[in-house]
Amino acid sequence: MVPVAFEFIFVGILFYMMHEAELEVARVQKAREVVNHLNLIQRNIFVWVAGLSPYAVLSGNTGLARSRSAAAKITEQFNLLRDCVKSNSEQLSHVKKMERAWEEALPISASIKSAGLMDGLFSPNNAIERGRALISGLLDDSDAVRKQTDQIESESPERQAELREHIKIWLSLGLTLNIILAIALAIYFNRVTAARIGVVVENTLKLAGGLPLNPPLRGDDEFARLDRVFSSMARDLDALAQKERAILVHAVDVICSLDEDGTISDISPACEKVWGYGVDELLSKRLMSIVLPDDTEATFQQIQSLKRTNANSNFENRIMRKDGSVVDMLWSMNWSPEKKTFFCVAHDNSERKNAERMKADFVAMLSHDLRSPLNSIQAFFWMLREKVYGALNEKGMKRAASLEGTVSWLIELISDLLDIDKIEAGLLELNFKESSLLELVEKAKGALESLAEEGKVEIVLPENDARVNIDADMFMRVVTNLLSNAIKYSSEHSQVEVDILQTDGWVEFKVIDHGPGIAPEHLDAVFERFKQIKETDAKKRRSSGLGLAVSKAIVQQHGGAIGVDSKQGEGSSFWVKLPSLHT
Repeated sequence: MVPVAFEFIFVGILFYMMHEAELEVARVQKAREVVNHLNLIQRNIFVWVAGLSPYAVLSGNTGLARSRSAAAKITEQFNLLRDCVKSNSEQLSHVKKMERAWEEALPISASIKSAGLMDGLFSPNNAIERGRALISGLLDDSDAVRKQTDQIESESPERQAELREHIKIWLSLGLTLNIILAIALAIYFNRVTAARIGVVVENTLKLAGGLPLNPPLRGDDEFARLDRVFSSMARDLDALAQKERAILVHAVDVICSLDEDGTISDISPACEKVWGYGVDELLSKRLMSIVLPDDTEATFQQIQSLKRTNANSNFENRIMRKDGSVVDMLWSMNWSPEKKTFFCVAHDNSERKNAERMKADFVAMLSHDLRSPLNSIQAFFWMLREKVYGALNEKGMKRAASLEGTVSWLIELISDLLDIDKIEAGLLELNFKESSLLELVEKAKGALESLAEEGKVEIVLPENDARVNIDADMFMRVVTNLLSNAIKYSSEHSQVEVDILQTDGWVEFKVIDHGPGIAPEHLDAVFERFKQIKETDAKKRRSSGLGLAVSKAIVQQHGGAIGVDSKQGEGSSFWVKLPSLHT
């Protein structure tokens, strides 16, 4: 408000001075108009007087006519003169005296005209003398008015110069005061702005340091609004930080950060439960100091690789707990170049590793402790049927054959388990070579001929052939599994059709049966382990439940896909797609 008030005062005084200067100019102009009217009046008076003098001497009418014309002009000029001096009482008084004198002198021309050349009560010569006296007084008053106007004109330059000087002084003063005020306001607002910005900056530093913020700024300016928004953001961040702390405190996994040298800079309380160390014991301690010595080199290489590639890294190692025991850990680690920090989540992987070890022991047991004796038992039952140890009665032969089938099924189950484990672990080496699918189908048909005859099912071979790049021995298992399943679930006196197609860079192999089909809700489960879809009209045959799972794993190892299309009550079509040789 102060700058606005000052500007109003400054402009008001400046306008007043300019108005005074304009009034002074108008006063001089008015004085000049007065002088002009006085000059016209005097000139016409001389014309009026000159018009009377010849008439008085020569008694002519020409002079009297000029006198009357001049008298009319004099009256007109008096009206204009009176209007010019109406604002000046002294000049107006002289002008009125001049008008009265003129009004007394004006009848002289009429008296001269009526008297003619005769002497009488009023002689023309006497009238002239009287008119001269009146005119003399009128001119005296005119000189008084002229004197005042001359004084105005003589004083006006000095007065105008004085006003111009005052205007200059006031402009200079106003300009100076404006500059001073602008500088003062700039300093004031700079200090106020700097102080308010300082509060916001200080709040930023306090937020970074986890300290309480300053009280909110008052007002409704931009800084106050910014401070309110910042305070709101700080509250949200504080709430989020509390949630993060709660997550860290209650997290099962160990969450930590390492500097670029591998020193632990921060760690969650879960370390005490997982590793047996307290938080204070691990801070500023190198991670490698608690890694099992056999794993330190691999862990170091993983960390260095992550730092070079700037990508997420997952790896496993073992940690020496405080009590000397070993715990398996699965690490998820991320490197931040800006903060030069590794952010890590370490998951206790002991249960999974123990399960893997148990699985390995189980597989070893299946392979060595179970399959070998079963092979011996199978051979023994075969020798019984072949009467190597003497002939058995009919009942004994049937019993031996049944037991041999059971042992064969167990051996097949163990083989499937071992194979699918190898395939999924990536331990199965495939020997790829160009092979004929038709030849594989023919071999599989020969191997399953007895099963097809027993089920009274006919296998229809494809009319077409296609050559693909496969491991023929492994893919033979896929063909055999699909054909044997189709035979098992086909009704008597039906056909199992095999078809080979080539479309869009793929070779498609199909096995089509006309059995009971598969319900839609079971289609997604047929390739899972130990899944058998039981249908009321299906043949009851013993199966490991791993054949399709093994087939799927083998097909995927070949870069292909496997699936089934089925309509309940009409049969199923199992298909395998393999990349064409020309792809």
